[in-house]
Amino acid sequence: MKRVIIVLSLLSIVLTMLTLLNYEIDILGKKIQDVKNENSKLEHDLSFYLAELEYKTSPKNIEKLTNKFLDTEKLDLVKLDNFLGLLEYLELEN
Repeated sequence: MKRVIIVLSLLSIVLTMLTLLNYEIDILGKKIQDVKNENSKLEHDLSFYLAELEYKTSPKNIEKLTNKFLDTEKLDLVKLDNFLGLLEYLELEN
């Protein structure tokens, strides 16, 4: 009779431990799913922001923004007379 009580006590302790372990596993599973959902949302947001950045930093849009917000003038990097003079100088050397 004493052995039956000991076996039943051990069995109840083991089943209680398994129940608690299963509960902890369920909690961790829910946390993992929450993290996966948050990660998916952040990846979606990142792709949206990268697309928006690519659009805003396109040369055409940068030119539009520059014309709208900055008071700039188009400048020639090399004046035509200087360029022609350089070409004549190079032809004379050859």
